[in-house]
Amino acid sequence: ESISIDLGGRVTVSDTGQPGDSATIANFSMAVIDDSPTLTSIDNAIVSNHANASATGIIHFMAGADSPATMSLAGNSPPPGLTSNGLPISYHVDPANLTTLVAYTGADPNTATNQIFTLSVDAASGKYTFTELRPLDAISLETISGNSSFGAGPSDQQMLTGNGSLLG
Repeated sequence: ESISIDLGGRVTVSDTGQPGDSATIANFSMAVIDDSPTLTSIDNAIVSNHANASATGIIHFMAGADSPATMSLAGNSPPPGLTSNGLPISYHVDPANLTTLVAYTGADPNTATNQIFTLSVDAASGKYTFTELRPLDAISLETISGNSSFGAGPSDQQMLTGNGSLLG
């Protein structure tokens, strides 16, 4: 998007060397270019569920006319039911470092034994790094016997959740 502003006749230039000398500019225009940042895609990553596993990828982001871009992980919240060692996981982003998110259990995100994983982003390169420090709890597996009603009924699909309940 481009906006033109005509300032002709409204800008006066004065020469400080000669008192009283001034001139009015008849034609003066300025173009303001403003577009929106664009997030095109984020590289997928797969990490094994154990301590010290990590993955990197690229966030494909174009700042446009607003360059240089900044990135912030503030405002994120964990998905419902995300746990480690049976404890609910919370997210913390330090206001002094908006590019690193710490997932933790317990009361203090700065205590190393509470930290479950970190996610950091680099706005200059678009690179992200996910590091798992402690395992996440696995989804419980449900055994489905041959005489169950799983898959029967009018629904095209059914999903078992982590707590064993069945959603249609």
